[in-house]
Amino acid sequence: MPARFRPYDEPRPVSIETVVDWLADSVDAVGEVEFEVAGTPQRLVAFSDGDAGELWLLFADATSGETTYTCRQLAVGAPAPDGTLVLDLNRAHNPPCAYTDFSTCPLPPPANRLTVRIEAGERLPADR
Repeated sequence: MPARFRPYDEPRPVSIETVVDWLADSVDAVGEVEFEVAGTPQRLVAFSDGDAGELWLLFADATSGETTYTCRQLAVGAPAPDGTLVLDLNRAHNPPCAYTDFSTCPLPPPANRLTVRIEAGERLPADR
């Protein structure tokens, strides 16, 4: 689906909790990705995936904990110079903690918890 990246003037620290209650971290957000689901505008805080300008998203939606894991991740690549990019939500994948209790995974920040259903991407593992 078409989307647009809106970069921040400067990176902004975002507190990221994890599946371990006492463990949290701060990650620099570099902007926001705007898109629509069923005609409803959505926005996700985006994080840098290195020096190549590529982005990644950490999100939850209305399917989280129901048909999908608590959260999912999506690498979206680098936006075009005008900020446009394509979100392929079919590539949204589960973090490692979806498969084992011996992993520490980040949870999406409150701004990345969508109220709409994203019926694409990896599903809840059968044995969890």
